[in-house]
Amino acid sequence: MPRLYINAELRRLVADRAAHICEYCLYPEVEGLSCQVDHIISVKHGGATTADNLCYDCIFCNLQKGTDLGSINWQTGELVRFV
Repeated sequence: MPRLYINAELRRLVADRAAHICEYCLYPEVEGLSCQVDHIISVKHGGATTADNLCYDCIFCNLQKGTDLGSINWQTGELVRFV
C-alpha cells in the first residue's frame, strides 16, 4: 500500500495543535530528537489523512504503537482504541 503524503500545512497544524509535544508520552520536542506526524488509525486499517486522525509523536512512541488499533489499559485490563 503506498504511503500517503502529508502536506506541510497539515503537518504544521498538527505540530502546533500539540504545542510540539508528543501527544502520547507528553515529552517535549527537543533539538536532535524531533517528533513526527503520524496516523492514529493507520492507512492500512482505513485511517484517513486528516487532522483528526493525525497525531504528533516522538519516534519512541511511534515505534511502540506501530500499526496497532488500540492498547491495553493495564490498570483496568480494558482494551482502549486509539482515537
